[in-house]
Amino acid sequence: MILVRTFLVLFSLSIIATSCQVDRPSGEEIDDEVISEFLPLHEVSFSDLSSFTSAGENWKVVSKVVSDFHKDWHFESEEGAGILLNNVSDEGRRDEMNAAQGEHLFTNFEHGDIQLEVEVMVPKESNSGIYFQSRYELQIRETSGDADVTSDDMGGIYARWEDPDIREKAIGGSAPAINAARAPGLWQQYQVLFRAPGFDEQGNKIENARFEYVYLNGYKVQDNVEVAGPTIESPHSDEVAMAPIMIQGDHGPVAFRNLKVKIFESEQPSLENISYKLYKGQFDFIPDFSTLEVAEEGNIENFDDLTKLAGQNDGFCIVFEGDLTVPKDGEYLFETNIDDGGDLFINDELVIHNQGEPGGGVERGLTNLMQGLHKIRLTYYQEVWAAYVILKIEGPGIEKMELPVLKEPKPVPAWARPRHLEIEVGAEPELIRGFVDHFDTKKTHILSVGTPQGVHYSYDTRNNELINLWKGKFADVGEMWINRGQSQRLDPLGAELGLEENNQNKNCLAKGYRLDGDGIPVFNYECNGISISDKTSPSQKEGIVERSISVDDGKFKYTIASDNQIDEMSEGWYSIGGRYYLRPLNQGADWNVSNGQISVDITKSSMLAYEIYW
Repeated sequence: MILVRTFLVLFSLSIIATSCQVDRPSGEEIDDEVISEFLPLHEVSFSDLSSFTSAGENWKVVSKVVSDFHKDWHFESEEGAGILLNNVSDEGRRDEMNAAQGEHLFTNFEHGDIQLEVEVMVPKESNSGIYFQSRYELQIRETSGDADVTSDDMGGIYARWEDPDIREKAIGGSAPAINAARAPGLWQQYQVLFRAPGFDEQGNKIENARFEYVYLNGYKVQDNVEVAGPTIESPHSDEVAMAPIMIQGDHGPVAFRNLKVKIFESEQPSLENISYKLYKGQFDFIPDFSTLEVAEEGNIENFDDLTKLAGQNDGFCIVFEGDLTVPKDGEYLFETNIDDGGDLFINDELVIHNQGEPGGGVERGLTNLMQGLHKIRLTYYQEVWAAYVILKIEGPGIEKMELPVLKEPKPVPAWARPRHLEIEVGAEPELIRGFVDHFDTKKTHILSVGTPQGVHYSYDTRNNELINLWKGKFADVGEMWINRGQSQRLDPLGAELGLEENNQNKNCLAKGYRLDGDGIPVFNYECNGISISDKTSPSQKEGIVERSISVDDGKFKYTIASDNQIDEMSEGWYSIGGRYYLRPLNQGADWNVSNGQISVDITKSSMLAYEIYW
């Protein structure tokens, strides 16, 4: 029997605004602006090689790269800028180490703690690595088909020598949590937070270097991994507080684009001399505090326990004031998370209006500050239920942090802890209705399908589109189900490939789905009087899915893929923007590849069938 799980999802409507609101008696306004959760990272220029110290002949910048996944060490490139390419040849390749003659590349900036994002393309059988501080390697290697992964695979933290002076025995290293690698020749994304080793005033190491997290293609593959010393292939055996990034150049060709960094410095802002004034009264809006009578006032060190400060659970307001010191000139991002609501003022300027309402709300504001002391005022009202206020800051060279700085980390409340409930796939497919993320959007009308073959997908039943693909384990539904859920979202247990929407089916009439003999859903919808059937299922080839679309009558023009870069590979495959591969299975269909699109005319006698490989 096919098991179909349907979850009751509770919808909540929260009105979040940063502009003037009808319940704001003061009448003050703040621009209605969508502000990102973090300040942007700095993009390292690939317009030329000036971001790096002297580069060997194997390094150059290009405008385009293509790699055929059937061919070892294969790259084709076009002149221009925007992509960093190690085009080391296989002449003189050392088979025993899968290496070639090529020089490493070093950035012209140094770093300690650093946040890094980059996209990499590694051809079949190739190998490289990013060395943080030129010492600790995050592996880049073509290992998409490996069932079992080690520290030597894509997403691994490479091993080190037991004794740097006796290079015989390798120890340490950390394998990725799963194989999240894409097929060879596709763009893959790393997101990394690296912590440099710590030293005392005498220069003695007191803390190991650490990879706080590593995400590969959106999936966390490393979590808080310490490295006690430099990687085997590092050119340095010592450890330091600051050093450049090194990119390995002698193990094979590799390409990079969109390298972005955020380097954190040791100086931090501080919030001190925090005073408060407590007011009694139950409001469902931010009141005019000048009309209220102060019930109590004093000083505090942090915002931890508001109900204890007020002596009651509901019906009170507080105004906090303090001295904020920032270490550098620049733009600062502030964030308040408040239940119920309040305003943040800096030097009497309104930076955040947070009308959270019961249930809490997060709002952000940007402001430019000079180095030194600034006056801060934070208002707060508590109507009912939970009572908390969290204030965060991020600035130039300053990692996002909570104010005031706590000596001990605050415990994570139960409502904010991750919920885990894994759904495993047995001998038959699993079908789950629920919310899923598609790029930056939460989709609501989704059927996610897990297959015994280990390739899974999500289908938008409202817009009649295949939207996400992934491999490996199926899904975690803890956020949908446990304690009524928090985000009500299904989380894939593999690295997702999001497929671009073409929106051509949005106005079609969805007519449900039926199950085929293998338990795979066949989705049905109607467009302009034409009945259409749409099925996605595992291929007999490992790691590949097949999709077929047919019509009962007439002709239906279907756009399969859209991208500015569509390149033809060998054996009938196309690379779609270097994100995934696509191949037609029925040559009888009228395929059209032009103007950045692949489209097909589907008729009753000529159905659409194609494979996706990623």
